[in-house]
Amino acid sequence: AGLRRPQQRRAAHRVAGMRARCAMVDRESVGGPAPAQQELQPRHRGTPALRCEHPKQRLRCPGCLCYITPQKMRQHLGMCCPDVLEELLANPEFARGKWTGDGNEAFDWKRVEAEGARIEETRTGAVSDLMFFSDLSELDFEERQSRVAERAGLPLQRVQWLCKKLSKAQELPFRNEPPFAEGEVLLEDEHILVVNKRAGLKAQPRHRWEGGSLINQAIKHMGGAKVHPVHRLDQWTSGVTVLAKSVYAANHLQEQFTGRLVKKQYLALCAGIPDEDVFDVNAPLMPHRTEKVIQIVDEEGKRSTTRVHVVARSPQLAGDRRTDNQHPPLKHSELKENGSCIALCEPLTGRTHQIRVHMASIGCGLHGDELYGMEGSVIGRQALHAFTLSIVHPISGENLRLVAPLPEDMRRALELLEFPDWSQLLPWACNVSEE
Repeated sequence: AGLRRPQQRRAAHRVAGMRARCAMVDRESVGGPAPAQQELQPRHRGTPALRCEHPKQRLRCPGCLCYITPQKMRQHLGMCCPDVLEELLANPEFARGKWTGDGNEAFDWKRVEAEGARIEETRTGAVSDLMFFSDLSELDFEERQSRVAERAGLPLQRVQWLCKKLSKAQELPFRNEPPFAEGEVLLEDEHILVVNKRAGLKAQPRHRWEGGSLINQAIKHMGGAKVHPVHRLDQWTSGVTVLAKSVYAANHLQEQFTGRLVKKQYLALCAGIPDEDVFDVNAPLMPHRTEKVIQIVDEEGKRSTTRVHVVARSPQLAGDRRTDNQHPPLKHSELKENGSCIALCEPLTGRTHQIRVHMASIGCGLHGDELYGMEGSVIGRQALHAFTLSIVHPISGENLRLVAPLPEDMRRALELLEFPDWSQLLPWACNVSEE
């Protein structure tokens, strides 16, 4: 009676049900009569809890896979999957007059359950064919769902639910993925796979049935075997990425990332030269209040620290600085117009867009960064490259320092900005073998 919160009340109901079932088992084990109990059925989409007079006759809904009493089966199917109910009623075996509410033994409820499951499987297969193997497969995901709903004659919400079920059962597509280019695989053994991710390649697919990501390519590279992502980079950030080939290796590596035992260094091409050569940027970050994809500097955000080391400078400053101030919550100092620099950034915390926001907060935003930095013709994406990653091998315990060569677009940007002898300053960025 003293429980006020719905979660606490539901927990009390579950505990009471478990105790009642245990009491029934105990009495049956000693030969005593089992008391008549009424089991509380699970809630479904806001419907009231249902009590069943015949617990053994509970049926499984083909749509949501919940267990429903026979007396409420027709009502539940009308809310959950009305197309299945309509096809069931069209069958003379399941005529409307036979859907009695008193649990009539003459009506084969298990036959209803089996036929509903068959209809649901047919619906799922039809939606799967339209989603992935038709002319609609090239459309955007949301638009594809709308077009599938029109063709199949189903409500949009129903198609969305079927797609959600498909996403749990379908394997990631990999047969049409291109193989890794020469030099993209930096290290591979029986336990881990290290790849130099190119800019523009998504780290993982948005949905399980979509391809075109690093995970799909890795599965293709491994002949269909499962891989486990340990960390990920932004789509337009290039550099070293580690994938695990087993659950044990993935858990071991994730513990290193969460425990901040991994050392990461990024090469950033910044528009503006800081006043100091080596310094730390301490600025708490949080998502924008209206545009969640954007991070802002705010005192209420999470603690974030980036260590910056300026290794080269150039008086050139190409491109057009963003002056429209589209994101006023981004608190940054006066923009620096004194040239460009190459900065090695080591994030001591792992926040979204951390390096990009921190460099913009000191007036040295990244070249090509349309959100926080400077857009122009030097490079067509944010000039950020994850060039080195230091980890401990999950099996052998060996200390590994993984280095990814500098991509071609970053090299061209350095040449356009006329950095003096940058190839001699950064030999590790030109050839992995020198490490």
